[in-house]
Amino acid sequence: MLKVDFPLRFWLDLFAGLPFWATLAFTRPKLMARRITQYFELYGIVFGFCRIMSAAQAEVLFSCFEDSFYSSALALVAKKSGFKVVNAMHGNAYYH
Repeated sequence: MLKVDFPLRFWLDLFAGLPFWATLAFTRPKLMARRITQYFELYGIVFGFCRIMSAAQAEVLFSCFEDSFYSSALALVAKKSGFKVVNAMHGNAYYH
């Protein structure tokens, strides 16, 4: 089971978007609640994968998922963490 803690990058990104979150909260509170939930879910999935990859000392993650903001976010964080993501569903190797 993974611990529920996020790296500093998570909190910096969250606070960098604070004006956006505050504006959304005052104008559309239901949408803000959904977006903040999606934000935590995205980071939870991405950093969970990165922690698993680090613990396994793996260099490449072969996946089979649809192209989405999750897959590209995972590829971006993975690159900074030192491993690559190859999507077997569409044969994509994310270059970013």
